[in-house]
Amino acid sequence: NDAFPPTVTPTYLIPSIGDVGDTIRNEANAPTLQDAISTAADGTETVIQISKDIKITQPVIIPAGKAIVIAPEPSVTRAANSYAITADKTENLSNLITVEEGASLILSGELTLIGNAINPQGTLINCQGHLTLEDPVVITRMKLENISKGVVNVAGENAEFTMNGGSIEENTIADSYCGSVRVAGGATFTMNGGEIKNNTAKTADTHNSSSGVYLFDNGHFTMNG
Repeated sequence: NDAFPPTVTPTYLIPSIGDVGDTIRNEANAPTLQDAISTAADGTETVIQISKDIKITQPVIIPAGKAIVIAPEPSVTRAANSYAITADKTENLSNLITVEEGASLILSGELTLIGNAINPQGTLINCQGHLTLEDPVVITRMKLENISKGVVNVAGENAEFTMNGGSIEENTIADSYCGSVRVAGGATFTMNGGEIKNNTAKTADTHNSSSGVYLFDNGHFTMNG
């Protein structure tokens, strides 16, 4: 609060996430999110339940052969647990999560993926495999300042993004050939539900960009319902 005069009391509308670390639980010896993914069996769906906010220090990679579900641990005391996954800003990461070709990732439950600590030259989620977004996951606060990027970037003939619910919102596009969802190189995006809303692409540099879905190089988009 040193930036404000003594008579001013700031009110923060978006709470900050402190030094919470990159483990999926608070217990001693709890694995990092990456460790939990890396030790999952190949070819078998593995549900990774998190019970705290996570601040990663390296991009999370879903390797080929892995089928991962990330969701909050069920709560016995209230309706639902809500957790954020973000990055350590000091690490200047190029993306939050990469889904490699031949891998799959399902994001489900009260999760918020926050991109404001990601290098704006990168992406929040880079999908070359299969990505599914379920309700009520939120993907938010990413700023793109590099050509040909997406907040969710789906690229390659074997890349698929299915949005059954959740939202992609409050992101900023500030360069060309970009989108909140960018689908390129023969990739496929199927939107069965959810919302892409309140994103902006209004700067002088956003030539051929979209605050919604941007299709490039034989990208496919199907909207159902």
